[in-house]
Amino acid sequence: MSIVFGRGAPQPAPATSLRGRGSGAASGGPVFAPALGSEDRRLILALAAQQIRYGHPEEAIAFLMAMRKSGPGDPQTVKLLAAALIKAAHWAEAEVILGELSALVPRSTRISALYRSLIAFHLSRLSEASAWFAKFTARARDDDEALS
Repeated sequence: MSIVFGRGAPQPAPATSLRGRGSGAASGGPVFAPALGSEDRRLILALAAQQIRYGHPEEAIAFLMAMRKSGPGDPQTVKLLAAALIKAAHWAEAEVILGELSALVPRSTRISALYRSLIAFHLSRLSEASAWFAKFTARARDDDEALS
């Protein structure tokens, strides 16, 4: 049931939380998330990728932040989180996450160079944006030459 406030816009019902079993749940203690199997993780990553692709990056960010906490060090999760943050225009946060991705995967990728270029551009660091974009396009030329 929704409650109507102001101009008749429906407001969402209050969120409920699922609490773990045991003494923590009964006493209002901490909420424990169940351990995720590899298939669960794969499905959540696929869902997050779909949310990013179809214009719902904020929803993907929520899933990916939880995934990052439950399984730190997964490059795929960090890469998708960076993409979601960029799509949601959270530039400073995306820059931090790309730094984390660089630590996980030392060899920088083309897409990482493009992401860094976009972030630097939106943070008004134009010379840095230009340098990253030059790295992105140089790698594109290298890839094209390797294919011929």
